[in-house]
Amino acid sequence: RSISYMFYGCSKLEEIKGLSNFKTDNIIKMKSIFYNCENLILLDLTKFRTDKVNELNHLFFGCSNLKEIRGLTNFKTDNATTMKCMFSGCKNLTSLDLSSFDSKNAKEMSYLLEGCSSLKELNINGFIYNNQFKMDGIFKGIDKTKCKLKVTSSQKEPKHESPIKNPLLNSKTKISIESKDYNFKKELENDN
Repeated sequence: RSISYMFYGCSKLEEIKGLSNFKTDNIIKMKSIFYNCENLILLDLTKFRTDKVNELNHLFFGCSNLKEIRGLTNFKTDNATTMKCMFSGCKNLTSLDLSSFDSKNAKEMSYLLEGCSSLKELNINGFIYNNQFKMDGIFKGIDKTKCKLKVTSSQKEPKHESPIKNPLLNSKTKISIESKDYNFKKELENDN
């Protein structure tokens, strides 16, 4: 029930056809599947089912030329306990919509987005924060002056999109989003 390491280290791989044929309904481990597939430009994961997956760490780690990942909005992460370094080193991604990600059971999310230096849009509306998981360096390497963040400050309040409340802005602006669940300013201070 694991497809971990399936394309691990396939650094010359430029394209993967047929991922839509993968049956992932009963998979529980998906760690490091595309680890260091540095020549991949596009991944279409629209048919991937992740409902039962508990390990997603290093899934796209080192995919330095990856520009687009289709299907992330279909990812269900309710059961995921680890997403450490999931997108680390994906320096050509310009947009990530992680609004379907639910981190309520996560224990480890450190360096989730480390080195995603080209990100201009990041949607983490679906994140549920808890005090039990590690988030060291989650935004490390993101250009906080260029990335527009979409976030919900609490699960019951309406979503908002505002550059004024963008926690990825340069720390000199002294802006933070605080909710009962998580204080982004604290994380920024740790990353800078």
